[in-house]
Amino acid sequence: MFKMIRSRLEEDGDPFSGDVEADETFVGGQRKGQGEHGTVGKTPVVGVVQRKGRVKAVVVPDTKGKTLTDIVQSTVERGANVHTDEWQGYSQLPALGYNHYTILHRSKIYAMGNVHTQTIEGFWAMVKNAVNGVHHGVATKYLQNYVNEYSFRYNHRSDVTPMFQSILHRVGMSLGD
Repeated sequence: MFKMIRSRLEEDGDPFSGDVEADETFVGGQRKGQGEHGTVGKTPVVGVVQRKGRVKAVVVPDTKGKTLTDIVQSTVERGANVHTDEWQGYSQLPALGYNHYTILHRSKIYAMGNVHTQTIEGFWAMVKNAVNGVHHGVATKYLQNYVNEYSFRYNHRSDVTPMFQSILHRVGMSLGD
């Protein structure tokens, strides 16, 4: 039942604008620290968040430039301020019409004024804590459904309607009598 509910929580909306953060993370796998950036056996997920707004996260096959820029282009309107870390996959954003700001995580710099990726990093912490702590792991083929669930929760965090009712409404159910 939960699988069916999660599969209906994906949301689309207006393109993000203003200050937007983009980042990738890797979920799952058996051990930390294997391979380049400790990613062996892990599934890449790319996320975009509009500051003080919504998040969109997508399970992807890789974190190459084309994959990252395709997601930014489908989620963020041109002219927006896109904040990322220094991963080279984001280097084409200025040529695509975005104002690109980079924070230097490799130099242990995590924020410089308005330039940071703390919002999307906070979202990743929520997703990973849920996958590891609540669900104790998720199969790659179901990961998008779990990412959709936590994106939905994030996007509705300020709603006055209780989360349970929002989810029921989204999946087309009602509390009834």
